[in-house]
Amino acid sequence: MGHTFFIEDGPEEYNRLENNLAIKTIPSMNLLNTDQTPAGFWIVSGMNYIIKNHAVAARRYGFWFRPEISATGTSVNTPDVHPINIPILEFRGNEAHSNGKYGLRVFDIYKPNQPSVIRDLFVWRNGKVGWTGTVIGQLGFDGVVAVQNGKQVAEFRATHVTSWGVCFIRNALFVDYTGLPLARSFAASEDSFDAFVEMGGPAGGILFPWNEDAGGGMSVSNATFVNFRLPCLRGCAHCGRGGSPFFGDGAFETRFEGMRFVNSSQRALFRHPNEGQPLSPSSSAPTPPPGPLSLLSLSPHLCPSPFRSVSLTHTRPLHI
Repeated sequence: MGHTFFIEDGPEEYNRLENNLAIKTIPSMNLLNTDQTPAGFWIVSGMNYIIKNHAVAARRYGFWFRPEISATGTSVNTPDVHPINIPILEFRGNEAHSNGKYGLRVFDIYKPNQPSVIRDLFVWRNGKVGWTGTVIGQLGFDGVVAVQNGKQVAEFRATHVTSWGVCFIRNALFVDYTGLPLARSFAASEDSFDAFVEMGGPAGGILFPWNEDAGGGMSVSNATFVNFRLPCLRGCAHCGRGGSPFFGDGAFETRFEGMRFVNSSQRALFRHPNEGQPLSPSSSAPTPPPGPLSLLSLSPHLCPSPFRSVSLTHTRPLHI
């Protein structure tokens, strides 16, 4: 009961969790508060090797990366330990499926003092979202594969970077409907634990963050969406939620290039005016290949009437 594998205080470094399996992690109401929303793997410091582990059917999260501001627990008096700023040593080849809420959760603020990358993550059929980050700095995701997650592929609240290229999603494959004869499965994807919903779609794509700082943000390159019935790209995931911009605020920039959409007609969606601002490539950018650009937007920057679509197939750089 409670977290299965955990590196919990923050000073622990250079530990190696490799080829482990956590199955059906369930809540405990008698341990730490976090054990009430348990994860197969709970990790506080990124300075560890987390390689090729599997987290399956946890009641809440597969992997919960929880970088604290300082050391906690019995190590609370350890000086100069700030997991919120410690870079990732190696987080590679991990898989999370059939977990109640998130396959991977990065919560809540993670601003490593060096560029950090989570590599080759495979998240599938998780109840709510494949993977999520709340407030992230120099953190990239390279080689993610996400298949048939409950409501969204991924969701981010905010970025905290002042340049481009250090907070990114690269070389990714996202699939909604697979066409495979999979058995029905259910998950308690909300906080009540007793409201079970059926997994398997239709799911939306990625909900992108708003930018804390000018001059930087999240970029996406070489990503493929397959068999999505709902919009693949949406701006300002947390607009209208507590501590985030109100609806109507926004115009936050996310940069795209090398995007591919297969049997996925709704490429991008803006839910309200100013949610994202599309920018044309600069005159110094390489000449884009021929072919139309596609957007679906409520933004008055694009069209005078709501819900009017601009048809697109896309291979050239897209700024939203």
